Amino acid sequence: MCTYLSTESFRTQISKLTKKAKDGYSSINEDVCSVFSSLKHEDIVQLSTTIWEEETFKIKKIRIGNSHLKLSKRDGFRLFFLVRKDRKEVVFLFAYPKNGCHGQIDIPTKDRLNLLKEYINTAGSLVKHDIANSLAPI
Repeated sequence: MCTYLSTESFRTQISKLTKKAKDGYSSINEDVCSVFSSLKHEDIVQLSTTIWEEETFKIKKIRIGNSHLKLSKRDGFRLFFLVRKDRKEVVFLFAYPKNGCHGQIDIPTKDRLNLLKEYINTAGSLVKHDIANSLAPI
């Protein structure tokens, strides 16, 4: 069983996306949970695109469908997360939609590096989440 944690950037972005249901992003918590709830740690380490890799962790980017707007993975959300190889831990770093008023194509390389820096600088204050309960804080 994996432990799921998040950075402040991830939590701020999720809060922004779910603030107004009419924007169509209200399902992001459930959509993220649906991807990770059935995966073993070994499967998560092998998921999708690796952005950065070190001896003890990988930073990955995956596509997630938007169930609220019935969008495929291609048109849904992008999630950046860090998976520890040395322990069963996943840290959600940032998420963004591909479409809509908050949609963006990608995040710049310098912002990706800032996500890693944030993780390193705040590793002791990460928030733990319940993947079986819509990312509720534990």
